[in-house]
This record gives sequence, structure tokens and C-alpha cells, in this order.
Amino acid sequence: MLEVTARNFRCFRERQTARLAPLTLLVGDNGTGKTSFLALLRALWEMAFEEREPNFKTPPYDLGSFAEIAHSQGDRGGPASTFEAGFLHENMRSNKGPRRVRFTVHFEAYGAAPRPVRLRAETEEADDDPPARRFLPRCWAEFRIPELGPLSFTVGTPGGEWELRNTDSESPHADWYEALTASPVVREGRHELPSFNYYIRNMWKFSTSGEAFPNVRGENQPAKQEWAALVNLAWLVRSTRDAPFAGAATRAEPRRTYDPDPLTGDAAGGDIPTYLADLAGRNDKAWRSIRKGLEDFGREAGLFDEIRIRTPDGWAGGPFQIQVAKCGPDSVGEPYRNLMDAGYGVSQVLPVVTELLRQERSRMFLLQQPEAHLHPSAEAALGSLFGRVAAAGSQLVVETHSDHLIDRIRTDARDGATDLRPGDVSILYFERDDRDVRIHSLGWDENGNLIGHRGGLPERYREFFRKETRRSLGL
Repeated sequence: MLEVTARNFRCFRERQTARLAPLTLLVGDNGTGKTSFLALLRALWEMAFEEREPNFKTPPYDLGSFAEIAHSQGDRGGPASTFEAGFLHENMRSNKGPRRVRFTVHFEAYGAAPRPVRLRAETEEADDDPPARRFLPRCWAEFRIPELGPLSFTVGTPGGEWELRNTDSESPHADWYEALTASPVVREGRHELPSFNYYIRNMWKFSTSGEAFPNVRGENQPAKQEWAALVNLAWLVRSTRDAPFAGAATRAEPRRTYDPDPLTGDAAGGDIPTYLADLAGRNDKAWRSIRKGLEDFGREAGLFDEIRIRTPDGWAGGPFQIQVAKCGPDSVGEPYRNLMDAGYGVSQVLPVVTELLRQERSRMFLLQQPEAHLHPSAEAALGSLFGRVAAAGSQLVVETHSDHLIDRIRTDARDGATDLRPGDVSILYFERDDRDVRIHSLGWDENGNLIGHRGGLPERYREFFRKETRRSLGL
């Protein structure tokens, strides 16, 4: 994702546009919508790429009902009747015209829950696209999903608009229409959303069958280049499938002895001990790889030097323990200690680091206060790890209150400690403005100086740093 927009969503009344980067840091006072922003990212991803209605109550987020999600003016009025959000996405593998697609969705109340009623996807050319890539016209596609009756689907290019709608039950194409505009089915307790890819490709197949395309708005059939552009749009929306990992602010409590749990995704990291034990017992190569990564981080953070899985009776799916050791510079090592005895920060950061290092990791991470319970040097080490993971191709969006973590990312990017450059980091500052919140997109220049995108630095943020500088200098 390159940027996210929201209007009438939670504390964001006016339309807000936030720049995302390989590594994005969410900063601001408590209660300014940072967690809501993370929940919105996951909801948009589910709608665009998993094609299902989002659940705004799925852990680790619970935003409540529509009345609690739509922006409210309090005494000046109730919640807004609709809210909207969207994102700009880029797929670098596209070699057929625009690489970018903008996805927008409008919500209305359906009972107590928010329900998407309008979904739109449109291509957008990047500023750095060479002229040779721009042979396909820009195009768009849109679903309207009424509470009652069949949905409608419209596509458009500079050459016109074409709408699919079943208005004639006696039409020879009625069966095809009915199948194509059927009500969404339920999957995992949620409605499936219509697929841009499916609809565009079926419309294209129908239009190339030699028959006149029905219900055309305009005079002409879509031209070959227009259909090529629409198929490219469908491919751009369909081509990203990896679901983001959403990490909770508080991880699972450590245990002295673990019983194996199901290996299912857990926002609180409750499945991580079983995951590590399973690797140690069944895949020695993978275990040695992730153990090295964990130990490298543990030494850099000053938390531990070695980690092991202790299985008294051998690995057979039975109970196990996680143990760590801290070694001094002149000692062979000290006895391993149970995770319960190693300090709360170790057990809280272990799930975060493991998720970032595992081979089958997500391409996008949404993390809430990952530095919780860590001392400053460990917070800084976590910042360096985030930089390395982002430089390796993942996208991280991190809600943090740690100056140590932020400053380590800044100095690493400035000094070239990883392949992550200052422009690859976005700082989103959430500023309260009466009942609203404004999102300011900030960043760093090549010298590590704070700069603003699409405007200057917000005065409150500048004043905060001036106060902290004067305080550090004893002035």
C-alpha cells in the first residue's frame, strides 16, 4: 500500500490521506485513532484481496458497531450515515500499463454492523512510468450492492461506460446475468464480496463471443485496448493475496511448561511457542535458521544470547519448555533459565520477532506497541530489526510510543546501516483537533532531518521536539 484515505471514520471526520512506506510509524497522543487506523488497513485488505466483508471486531481490534465506527459529532449530531475509506496499491510486477490501482469503499449501516455498499477500483499511472508503458488507457470498475435486489456492475474507460444489470428476466442472457449478479455467499461467517477479476473476465468473454454486449450505456462496444486495460485492472486487484499479520499490543502470558496448541494465527502470539517447538522437533534446518535470528536479536537487545526448546521426554507432541541463557564476555555461559524467569520483556517481544523472522511470514505487518516492557537499548534494537525486515521486502506499519525505537530507525536509515533509505520511512503524526483528528505525513531527509510531505511540519510536533531538545541540553 502506498497511501490510505478515510472520511467519517471514527475520529477522522474530514477526508484524511496518509502516506505509507515500507516502514510506517504511527505516533501521537493516546486516543487519537492509531489503533483504528491499523484496523482500517486490515479491513481494506480483506475487502480488496480476500473479497469478503470485514469484521471490525476481529482480534486484536474491536471497534464496535456502526454507530461507534462512523464519525460522531457528539452533542452536535449523531453518527454519520456513511463512511468511506480506500488505499492506493502498487504492483511492481505489472508490465502492461499502469501498475497502480486505487480501491475505495463506502459503508452504510446494516443492522448494527457496517456493510460495504459501493466498491470501486481504478487504475492510476505512476509519475515515474515511462511513456512506453502508458499504451493502455486508464479505466475503472465499480460494484453497487443494494440491501435488496441484485447488484450492479459498471466499467469505464475514456471511451465510455458499460453497465451490467439484469433488467429483463425474459432476456436470452438472463441465466448468465442471474449467475453473475447472485447474492454473495457466506464464508467463515462473513459474506463474500464480488470479485472484480471474475466479473471483468466474464464480461470480456461474453463481449468477444460475437454477440452484442447487452445493456450498453453508450454507442460502441469496448475496444480491444479498453478491454486490455480492464483486464489489467482485474489482474492488479487480484494479484496480491497474502493477508497482513495483525499483532496485539499485549502478547500471551508466558508459561513455565507448554502443552502444544493448534498452529493457527494468533494476534497475541499464543501459537508461537508451539511453532518453535514444532520446528525444533521436526525441521532442524528451519529451527537452526530461526534460532540464529532470534539469538542475534537477543544479543543486540541485551536480552539473551541463546534460546532452546527443552523436551524432557523427546519431541512427541508432548509438553515442552522454552529456555534462554545470557552469557558474559568471559564465561562459557550460565545455566539456561525458563522463559518465565527471564524477564517479562523477553516473553512479550519473542512473538513479534518470531513473526518477523519466520520463513512463511506475511508481506505486511500491523503492530501495536511492539516495544512494550522493553528497556531502551532493546527498543532501539527492535527498531534496527524493523529496518532490516522492511528493506528485505515486507511492509511494516507500527504504532509506537518509543523515542528510542524511532531514533534508531532514523540513524540506521541516515547512516546506511541497511538498504532502507530515509525516503522508505513514513511517520504519521496523529494530531487531535477538537473532536476530529488530522493525520500529518512526515519523514526524514538524507541527513536525518524531519520533513513534511504535502506541507510543512505541524507546529505541535515541532514544539514537542524543541522542548525535548532543550530538556536534553539542560536549558
